[in-house]
Amino acid sequence: MPDKRCCPVTSGAIAERVVVVYHALSSVVRNEQKESMMTKADLVAQIAARANMTKAAAERSLNAMLESVQEMLAEDGKLTLTGFGTFVAETRQERQGRNPRTGDVITIAASKVVRFRPGKMLKDALNK
Repeated sequence: MPDKRCCPVTSGAIAERVVVVYHALSSVVRNEQKESMMTKADLVAQIAARANMTKAAAERSLNAMLESVQEMLAEDGKLTLTGFGTFVAETRQERQGRNPRTGDVITIAASKVVRFRPGKMLKDALNK
């Protein structure tokens, strides 16, 4: 039986039904949120299935690729995967901002950011 503490109605048969419905709706919302995103574990499983390899080998491959992308952006500042897109490391200039808690004007330090520009194949796949 689901925990009744999460629901404001806590006594009787109606309360039990409300709690069951509450938990059912919560799981639907969680499932909808999960379906709209892919975790690293999901990606590893998909790579393993498509490449006919173990999940451990797929995870090592994915980690090697991600490390290579990081190193390439740190060294050269640009990585192009033809058809997929281009990753570019850019420096965001120092700028003025406002502390939302106090309202004081603050200086936000310069920082590096990564921008991604999708390639034609990726754009076409998304717009099917």
